[in-house]
Amino acid sequence: MQSVDTRVLMEDVALYNTTVTNAEDIQNRKFVDDKASIKRARDLMETH
Repeated sequence: MQSVDTRVLMEDVALYNTTVTNAEDIQNRKFVDDKASIKRARDLMETH
């Protein structure tokens, strides 16, 4: 289970990095949604 959680976290971090790079081209709501997705992944990591 740990490896699956780690993979999800890494994918979300990559998505976040892309979002930051392209922040000017992305709607603000999408940016907030991406940050929320990363927070959920981090919370999942902490609970395992």
